[in-house]
Amino acid sequence: MVKLPCYNADGTRAEDIEVDPSLFGDKVLSKTLHQMVVGYGHHKRVGTHSAKTRGEIKGSNRKPYRQKGTGRARAGTRKSPLWRSGGAIFPPKPRDYDTGLPKKMRKAALNSALLAKLLDGEVAVIDGLKLEAPHTKTVATLLKQVELNGKPVSERSHLFLMHEYDRNLYLSARNIANTKIEEVRNLNAYDVVRKVNVVLTKQALEALIEQRKRDTEAQAAKASAG
Repeated sequence: MVKLPCYNADGTRAEDIEVDPSLFGDKVLSKTLHQMVVGYGHHKRVGTHSAKTRGEIKGSNRKPYRQKGTGRARAGTRKSPLWRSGGAIFPPKPRDYDTGLPKKMRKAALNSALLAKLLDGEVAVIDGLKLEAPHTKTVATLLKQVELNGKPVSERSHLFLMHEYDRNLYLSARNIANTKIEEVRNLNAYDVVRKVNVVLTKQALEALIEQRKRDTEAQAAKASAG
């Protein structure tokens, strides 16, 4: 079992929460994580870059000068890639960079990313955080009091996970430096890997654990049926 530091909404330390790391897999799949990070990077590319071939350049196809007798190299068109303002050789064209990563691979990568954070002591839990109105200073002060590996969370980049969309919490945390706030249902391996620490509400942690328990039971039922 891994003990996660838990903090109250006022920044005081609460009782640690024990989590079974086996729910997130047997080991960290580094190669799968690498594939997912590269895949998410490809997915973000717009792919609208384009350059013209010699067939797309406007202008005459007339031979610029006679074939022989000029002392110059032979040339058949001013659109040649060898000439200034000519077309490009194998130019980039609009394309889709999405690699279509399988659902099972995305799940495995997310579990590995979370498992790595758990084993490295980079996950903290906040219990009872409820804001009556948006207030950035309250959340910023709380993050300065939460410590992981001997340093306040606010000093490093971190992913803040909430159980479900909370407008007051979202508006309070979105402008804090090095903070990305997200719903736990929208969690992906890329967001986990690119941040140093993960801070989540107790409800968000319970939702993560419950989902993985359901997945484990479903896999066991499928294996027994097969």
